[in-house]
Amino acid sequence: VRPYLAANADNETNPFSLINTFSFKDGVFIYIPDNCAVEETLNLSFVTSLTEGKPEVFYPRILIILGKRASASVVLTMSGVAGSRYFNNADAQIHLGEGARLNYSYVQRESKEASSFLSNRYNLKKESALNILSFTAGGALIRNENHTVFTESSASASHKGLSVLSGESQ
Repeated sequence: VRPYLAANADNETNPFSLINTFSFKDGVFIYIPDNCAVEETLNLSFVTSLTEGKPEVFYPRILIILGKRASASVVLTMSGVAGSRYFNNADAQIHLGEGARLNYSYVQRESKEASSFLSNRYNLKKESALNILSFTAGGALIRNENHTVFTESSASASHKGLSVLSGESQ
């Protein structure tokens, strides 16, 4: 896990991603070994429900590694209960081995009083394929950053997304 956890820290330019790297205490680790195909969709949910007291800050870390010719579908959902005030500074590191295939979706349905930042870092090796689908709604301030690194030839990535704003949301 160690070589992957902060793989881009030396070249990272996003200060929020760096803060997450040095502040996270919780998160999710998914490892799919070589030649393994996961048929069922893996669902990850981060739900915040703070309706009283001072706003809280969270630093979830997501690390997903697919080995050679592995395949999977992962859905990340980040949501907050109405009235919850918080700042969610999440960081996802996704590494695809040679010939790996990943369908990755992230859905943000945050509380209208919340701020949520999500940094996604994708590292693709030879002939790997990444399909990303994103949907964002709610939240006072939402920021998503996606950075893809093609470390070898013949890899591909596709990103489709929709953000729905209302009221004073940004």
